[in-house]
Amino acid sequence: MHWDGKNCNCLDADLPYAVLLAYYVGTYLRFGLTAGLCPIIMGISCYNIINWVRKTPPKELYDSWNILSLPGTTEEQMKALCHPQGWMTASLCCVPLSIDFLISGIFETGYKCLCAAGLCMIQLDNPLYKVSRFLGDMRSFCLPIIIIVYIPALRALPVFVHLKCKELGWRLWMKCRNSDHRDQMDSGIH
Repeated sequence: MHWDGKNCNCLDADLPYAVLLAYYVGTYLRFGLTAGLCPIIMGISCYNIINWVRKTPPKELYDSWNILSLPGTTEEQMKALCHPQGWMTASLCCVPLSIDFLISGIFETGYKCLCAAGLCMIQLDNPLYKVSRFLGDMRSFCLPIIIIVYIPALRALPVFVHLKCKELGWRLWMKCRNSDHRDQMDSGIH
């Protein structure tokens, strides 16, 4: 595509419909997979995960994803990660991740499919384009939060970082306070 400021000098202008269809077949396939196949597969997977968590007694709920750990994890911490997590089990993160993917994915690929079919145009100031970008940004924002909430090893990470930052802040404050106190004492001696 070439935009000269007034007109679009597109390479695919005045091409037969069959050639245009071949150009955009990837867009149509991606929409078909995202809107057709993915909801079925993800729906079945989420249903099975929810049923598994709901029907399995909490003491017997063993999820291999719960034992994921960061380097330097102690044996005591590993035991804490391995105990049954109930509705916060790591495999359950597939449910919100699937919902997040389907909402933004179907909208984005649907919009591109409509544009490829010639029913609308991708324009930066178009409200549909802005909604598509917003949903994509929300997916990027929500993805790490969902993973941190559901993976036990990562759940402790924000708390650990917060405590380390708090400790560092306290040390800096004490150092500055002691430095100010020494400066006052030094100025009184001279």
